[in-house]
Amino acid sequence: MGLTSSSTGSKIMEQDVFEKAIGCDYTICFAGNPNVGKTSIFNNLTGMHQHTGNWPGKTVANAYGMCNYEDKNFLLVDLPGTYSLMSNSVEEEIARNYICFGNSDLCVVVADATSLERNLNLVLQVLEMTPNVVLCVNLLDEAKKKSIKVDLDKLSKLLNIPVVRNDCK
Repeated sequence: MGLTSSSTGSKIMEQDVFEKAIGCDYTICFAGNPNVGKTSIFNNLTGMHQHTGNWPGKTVANAYGMCNYEDKNFLLVDLPGTYSLMSNSVEEEIARNYICFGNSDLCVVVADATSLERNLNLVLQVLEMTPNVVLCVNLLDEAKKKSIKVDLDKLSKLLNIPVVRNDCK
């Protein structure tokens, strides 16, 4: 894709948003299309009450939170929604820059089970940038109402990554 520090700006790697928080063992970012439930999952894991949106006039930035699990400290990063790493807007540029240059230990791509085909474009692009990807399929209850069945095991085998379901409300 030709994404380098020179193609996106020489100072992008110097920004402190790419630094791990002191005392964190791992950094995990949450990526996905707008309105797939990234922030709900983020809030559930961090206990925070972030409210994000990708509309004109809204400040668009990454949200950061902490989570502790089995004596490990995690820095969680909630990225703005994006359909593609080929940025067409400020929020997509912020998400792309973090995915490509943020050096997170894991990228969880959250996808909407009711429109999985649209969401998989981003999953495939993220897989080109990093092998450390987990696909989290969200809104399976809504998919069931629409008679949409998602075979998570088959999807995992096809993509060669872990695929998990999110049943948290």
